[in-house]
Amino acid sequence: MDSLRPHTLGDYLRLARRHKLAIAVPALIFVLASGIAIWQLPNIYESATFVIVESPQGSAMSDRPSIDIGRRLATIRQQVTTRSGLEELIEKYGLYKKMQERGEPADSIVAVMRSDIAIDVSSVRPDATDAFSISYRAPDPEIARQVTTELADRLIAGNLQAVQSEAAGQVGALETRAGELSGQLLAMESRAPWLISVKEDAIPQGTSVSTRAAGPSQQALRARLADTGNIKDQQYKLRQQIHGMEGRIVEQRQIVERQKKNQTGRDGSTVGALVAKRAELQGQRENYVKAQGLTEKHPRVVALDDQIDSINRAIADIRRQEASAVTQTPEERELAALEFERDKLKIELEVVDRQLQRELGTPPEPSRPSLQPAGPVVPRDPGSARLAQDYVALKQSYKEITSKLEKARLDSQVIESGKIDRFRVIDKANLPELPVWPNRRLLVIISVLIGLGLGIASLFCLTLRKVTSLQDAGDVGYYTGLPLLGVVPTIVTPAEQALLARKRKTRLIIGTVLGAIAVFAVSKALMISHFFELVVRR
Repeated sequence: MDSLRPHTLGDYLRLARRHKLAIAVPALIFVLASGIAIWQLPNIYESATFVIVESPQGSAMSDRPSIDIGRRLATIRQQVTTRSGLEELIEKYGLYKKMQERGEPADSIVAVMRSDIAIDVSSVRPDATDAFSISYRAPDPEIARQVTTELADRLIAGNLQAVQSEAAGQVGALETRAGELSGQLLAMESRAPWLISVKEDAIPQGTSVSTRAAGPSQQALRARLADTGNIKDQQYKLRQQIHGMEGRIVEQRQIVERQKKNQTGRDGSTVGALVAKRAELQGQRENYVKAQGLTEKHPRVVALDDQIDSINRAIADIRRQEASAVTQTPEERELAALEFERDKLKIELEVVDRQLQRELGTPPEPSRPSLQPAGPVVPRDPGSARLAQDYVALKQSYKEITSKLEKARLDSQVIESGKIDRFRVIDKANLPELPVWPNRRLLVIISVLIGLGLGIASLFCLTLRKVTSLQDAGDVGYYTGLPLLGVVPTIVTPAEQALLARKRKTRLIIGTVLGAIAVFAVSKALMISHFFELVVRR
């Protein structure tokens, strides 16, 4: 056959009707197995609470510091979803027991809980301009409500701490920057004392510099100031990162110390008992020697010395065992990783500091002493004019930084007085009645479509090998090119009919058993592979 006979829609429908079992059986097996798997999916409930950011009463807008709500919430989100805090919640409410029973690592369980927590900063309510929602998903609606309530309480409790930390970091960075600028001004004045008499609003009069010579120096000054500003921004960014890393290291170190105390509690009590016994024996020895006048070689004194020596050796053995215990807990590894990142940031900051020193040509000093009132003669050469321009720009930057520093200090005082935006829960965590997942109706529709696709694919595989053979009268007329005179139907005797009936019954029984086995196997495969969780993301 050089070419295949074209088929119409009616041909395909007749083919599907003739082989309807090839379509129905795979589709029915998959739909039944999917129904069993969908029925056994656990219900997931979501509880949410809504928190509004409200201004303090009786304070004007000018009295309150301007703080970025989004950045503050990002900081608090990190505090709420810390590893230690989530592990505490997992242990308190007995979350993710199946994952723990399967022996999955703690990092995977914490990552799953982070994905179940959602903090939406964008407000969806018309009566709240600055607000956010917190939600958590869990198989138990009561557990979801309790965890959501505790997360909101922690978020609100961490508000003041986050604002104070941010304000303190800003003040510290500005103080450092002001000290650097002051040191640079002092270094320039020590090299050229006549700069003290330079006014801030203009280059000193009497410098004979032509306009042609002044133009390029101003452009070079602007380029230098731009490069210096970029380096300073990078320096400020690194310092802020180091400041945040220090806070996380302190928190993690406290966790490690608590674990060490719990682990060494038994050994510590043993050492304490031994120390108390040694003190008692030493008291008896002093009583024998000083009060009763016994000598050092008296049998009682020698016996007490032997007991004291044995206690000292026991204490030394316990302490050597404690010192030889070098196993690290996950918290200690996380602390080491944080310290490594902090040291890496410090090295980057040191490189940036050196780059800034090379750019400015002077090392920064910690503070700027008062300037001595001197009035030397101002030079009149082009180099001195450029130096004066650098000095005026640097002095102006110093004044801007000091003004920002004063404002930051005032904001810090306002924060300490309690005049800051506060978080208040206006919608408490609800007790969900209906699950948010799974959507069983949607999953059933998807399983039916997939089952029909499998049935059509099985029909295609079944009829593919018959394409090159004659199947009906239409094939005979098309490929032979001869007129078809008639079709002789198949004649079946009663014995053959009985044999065919027995074969059908046997095939039905075998097919039913195999279908039940296939439904069970496919349902187990769908549940183990979490097929529907991958098809429809929560």
